[in-house]
Amino acid sequence: MLKNIEIPLEPAKVILLTGDENRGFELLGGIVAGLFPVDIADMVGHLELLVRDLGGELDIIEGHIPVSSVYLGPDPERHLLFSRVGEEIYAQTGMLRNQNTVLERFGLEASFVERRISTLSGGEKMRLALAIAFSKSAQCTLLHGVVPWLDAEGKKKLEEEIEETRQRKGCVLILEQEIEGLLSIADDILYFKGNTLIHGNREKLAQRRGAVNSLLGRITQTMKKNPNASELLRFDTIRFQYEKTLHDGFQLADVSFSLTSSSVYGLIGDNGAGKSTIAKIIMGLELPASGTVYFLGKDLQFVPRSELVRNVCYVGQFPEQQITLSTVDQYRKKANRAGNEISEALLRMYFDDKKRYPIALLSPLDMKILCISAFICEDTRLVILDEPTWGIDAEGESRLCEILLSIVLHISDISILIISHDRGFIHALNAKILRLDRGRIYIYNESE
Repeated sequence: MLKNIEIPLEPAKVILLTGDENRGFELLGGIVAGLFPVDIADMVGHLELLVRDLGGELDIIEGHIPVSSVYLGPDPERHLLFSRVGEEIYAQTGMLRNQNTVLERFGLEASFVERRISTLSGGEKMRLALAIAFSKSAQCTLLHGVVPWLDAEGKKKLEEEIEETRQRKGCVLILEQEIEGLLSIADDILYFKGNTLIHGNREKLAQRRGAVNSLLGRITQTMKKNPNASELLRFDTIRFQYEKTLHDGFQLADVSFSLTSSSVYGLIGDNGAGKSTIAKIIMGLELPASGTVYFLGKDLQFVPRSELVRNVCYVGQFPEQQITLSTVDQYRKKANRAGNEISEALLRMYFDDKKRYPIALLSPLDMKILCISAFICEDTRLVILDEPTWGIDAEGESRLCEILLSIVLHISDISILIISHDRGFIHALNAKILRLDRGRIYIYNESE
């Protein structure tokens, strides 16, 4: 899986590693961090599961694994084990007093010390995990897939912490696909090509991004403004709150907006603002405290679940949580029984019907494509994608764009709602922006 890997770890150096997002890519950070034993004979049970694809031995030709390192992966929940924030900080750093100094590293308020971790948004969990990681002042800090979780403030704080690490002669290795904001601070850029590393070329990386933007532009051109566009969805003074206590949760305060047919929208906002919650309200997974949601002119609470699922194709940030069958072939047979020709066509386009595809062996990109392909149908009027670019490389983004293009070519009056921190992706779609800020929605065009 890995061959001729050379990572130039040096004090005061920032290394950006991008490229093919596969099992080998996932293993690189953990190996450098010393999480995996070099001698596979010494493997213990729970680690053996993590590195089941890693065979043979690792030979360190030059240098050594960093003496002290911190590894932070793309799922912050795997790094947070306690019920409250204060307990987590104490367990990982030993700090019992002045824990707010840890939180300040990533702009979290002192009140977060008393928060239950279960009430934090995904972005807030990542900021907490990052704050703890950088508080440890390790010789080498390894970050894998953290950027998509961060809003503008979080990304700024990350750059500040990386620079502070550089100043104290620490080394930072960043494994990332969303690299635009990191190119200027990286000393070295490496590209993972299948199973080996090559030096990254900034121009070639820009070309890959250009190819993605070209596909996004074709989607926009295909969805030309329809003068007869009708109202698709409307939030009318929606109020919502997860928790009623002082420090837990957030609230949506009189949120009102509407989506029209044949349009592209981008929903943005700071971590914890409630972007994913709005998607869950649309899907009926959360119920507002007051106000009304209208879908195709009907009060959403009176729309049958089966009708809503036919009309809305929703793919969350973690699509594996939405997959209920065991193989792609089972989804193929389900589409065939339902007479869902567009689903059958997309599954055939992206999954060879002569091969078996157990769900357990699918990549994050494959799972996103499977969910889109399986959940779309002729009646679909709205596609909702929550952080669609998370965890996929430039080639994967191109494949994702191709499937969206296929859909808008087939269904003329469909609309797309993208929930993302990736402003470049949204900008290339020329989407109308819905910004969620302090419980309210503000609408403007990306070009403004």
